[in-house]
Amino acid sequence: MLAQGKPIRKGLGEEEIQQIKEKIYGRIVEYGDGEDFPAEANPDFGIANVEDLVYTIVNPIITAFKRTTRQKSFSTKKAITALGSNASSYLHPVKTNIIGLESQEFIVLVETMSESLGEAMLLCMLTMKDLAEDNSIFVVCGFVTTGEFWEMVRFDGRVFTPTETLQVLFSTMAQDKESRLKEAAIVVDCLHLALRSGGLQ
Repeated sequence: MLAQGKPIRKGLGEEEIQQIKEKIYGRIVEYGDGEDFPAEANPDFGIANVEDLVYTIVNPIITAFKRTTRQKSFSTKKAITALGSNASSYLHPVKTNIIGLESQEFIVLVETMSESLGEAMLLCMLTMKDLAEDNSIFVVCGFVTTGEFWEMVRFDGRVFTPTETLQVLFSTMAQDKESRLKEAAIVVDCLHLALRSGGLQ
């Protein structure tokens, strides 16, 4: 996915990106100190926790991008729906964020409580396809996450190209900085590239 991106906007410098990765790593460690992980082992872990963790990871890169590139036309739309298996009456809330720049909406971020990202990924891909068709946009980027696990996908108007599932939060975050920082760094790199390359090309 990263290799296929073609940046069309100015982005952040390498030093600033590294500082953001370090900041996010530190915030994840702090967040993990107050929660039980993995999340499925914590009966009190809910959609609000997912939102908090996603904000912890996503907000620093978006804020820095807006400040450095002086993007004033930055927009975010949010909607909450519910997904569930046909074989079960249990429904879990899903939050969809649509992010745009320069009057174009080209990033879809879906937050879900489900341990399986499959249903949320389908919702994400359908939303991405609608954005591309409704706005004549060539490249739309999607992110599906539980906060703990992340999957990214890119849509060029014809083909969806997904990444493997990434785990960015571990109970050993503080003890294994080098390898754990690497997982979180991939999410930062993908989001930064999405902000630079999404929309018209």
